[in-house]
Amino acid sequence: MDARSPEVPCGNVLQNAAENLLQELEEHFQALTTTLNLRMEEMGNRIKDLQKNVDELMVQAGIENSIKEQKLGRKTLSLCHGSISFLRNFILEEQT
Repeated sequence: MDARSPEVPCGNVLQNAAENLLQELEEHFQALTTTLNLRMEEMGNRIKDLQKNVDELMVQAGIENSIKEQKLGRKTLSLCHGSISFLRNFILEEQT
């Protein structure tokens, strides 16, 4: 008799059943993970297509150009404001 662990009736059967159950759970989990990854990729593609369609509709409606112009206008205004501030500071330094 082995001093490490006493013999348990049906011990090997229970251990095998537990190992099989864990193996099945791992396989199901892997399949679920694969399915979720595929669906997330598909959803990402759908979102990209939707964004493309929205952009096309905005162009057709003439909205796209005005949005770009507004963004460009803000950048230009910001650059002008920065340049004016720089020139003002430069002039003030020259006067002192």
